[in-house]
Amino acid sequence: MARQRLPAARSRVLDNDLEVEIDEEHIFVLSKRQMAKYSGRARHLIATSSTGAAGSRKSKRQRLVLRDFPGGAPAFEMAASFCYSGGQLEIAPSNVAVLRAAADELVMTEDISAGNLVSRTEEALGGVDSWQWQDLVAALKGCDSVLHIAENHRIVQRLAFATAGKISSSIELLHTAGESPMSPDQELRASTSLSPRTWWFTDVCGLSMYLMERVVRALFTVNVEHRYISRFLLYYLKTSLASLGYSWQLQCEVMETIVSLLGHLEPGSTTCRSLFVIYRMAVGIESSKLCRSQIERMIGLQLHNATLDNLLLPSSTSPRSGGPVYDADPVLRLLWYFLKSYVSENSCSIGEEALIKLGTLVDMYLSEVAPDPHLHPQKLLRLAKVLPPWSRVTDDRLYRAVDIYLEAHPFIRNAEALSLCNAVNYQKLSPKACAHIAQNPRFPAPVAVRTLLAQKELRKQTQQQQAGPIDPSVYRRALMQNEELRWGLRAMQTKVTNLEKMCKSMRCEVVESVRMKGMIC
Repeated sequence: MARQRLPAARSRVLDNDLEVEIDEEHIFVLSKRQMAKYSGRARHLIATSSTGAAGSRKSKRQRLVLRDFPGGAPAFEMAASFCYSGGQLEIAPSNVAVLRAAADELVMTEDISAGNLVSRTEEALGGVDSWQWQDLVAALKGCDSVLHIAENHRIVQRLAFATAGKISSSIELLHTAGESPMSPDQELRASTSLSPRTWWFTDVCGLSMYLMERVVRALFTVNVEHRYISRFLLYYLKTSLASLGYSWQLQCEVMETIVSLLGHLEPGSTTCRSLFVIYRMAVGIESSKLCRSQIERMIGLQLHNATLDNLLLPSSTSPRSGGPVYDADPVLRLLWYFLKSYVSENSCSIGEEALIKLGTLVDMYLSEVAPDPHLHPQKLLRLAKVLPPWSRVTDDRLYRAVDIYLEAHPFIRNAEALSLCNAVNYQKLSPKACAHIAQNPRFPAPVAVRTLLAQKELRKQTQQQQAGPIDPSVYRRALMQNEELRWGLRAMQTKVTNLEKMCKSMRCEVVESVRMKGMIC
């Protein structure tokens, strides 16, 4: 073990009659009288320690063992220097947390000595709001080695709020110059670069993940715009994952922390494209199912802003081993999250236009994945029917997707092919699509006949309703309302059919019971 003497301990005035062992690594040779002048713990331990046998100078020393000392030997040395200097030790932002923890451990309070280390450190911390930026960062980094005690004394909280206040003030100051909205591409590029409003990214990224999280949560309370917080979290995620290398556990921990913080932001603070980038990262590092579900929920809230490239998520199973090219399961979950937000009471920001936009996107997605030889027909059917019928003004794209699938899968069963054909609403096809169906050998003949009849009936209804030129938006709304009623009617018919089956089953059971009772008698 390293044996150290403080400079003042070499004075002839003070006796070096105390050995203090720190964490079985360092021994300090000190004066009992000088340490006990400021440390209540030193007083108590000296009073209760047994004195060595008389003899050599070394045997007369009392020995104190301090294990798990906060901040280790460097912290104890600074506290001892405070005792030897008569309380004149310089307290800086970089060491204030460590000194506060050491003072707490050694009981260096006012009842032991006036102007003791506890009160001195608290006095220094009382002015954190006026500290310079670099002082705040240095003080936060100093908390890492004494984190538990720094939290107990609210040092981390005070520093985090002061840091957040500096960030908020600088952003508000720059807002006076105005700022134009950013496109999704600019937003994504901004997450990997710095600007006058993001100058603080690098310094906060230099903190431990725990302290970074505390600063971000403090930003929530000082009304910093959530888009800036989102950009910082994306920046932190990309820089951290790149620096962690192949440490899977740490990568997952960073990912889950960032996703949890993103979940507290206002919807739309993070662009849909950025969320898909995060989702692909999460899948790539095989993060937890809960983490991926949180990202899917955030994407679902703004899925109508996605693009076709966003939805084309590669499958984890190689096509060579019989897996599909694209993974459709996440897309189904994203659509369910969207529908859940659409029908909720808080979905005022999602209107009919968003639903129609998403319907078009889904049909484009179906056409893209339809040629996949390993895509199961039931999966395609679920994707085609997940959205309500009024999400499509026309079913031309859906018909094209089904046609592509039937062409790429000529050997599927007739029942499966018919189910896919029935997913198309033939009253919502254009005359060009209807003419194509009439000559399409992949669609059953009854489907072609049904299409012609549906189109004839639709034209008849239109002619009866038209007294002159009709507004296309009124016509579209009428079609959507008609589809809503038809959808509700089908659901009711399904329930009635199920009830009839249950009643029939119950009647059979009653008849069988009566018959068996007669046989017994």
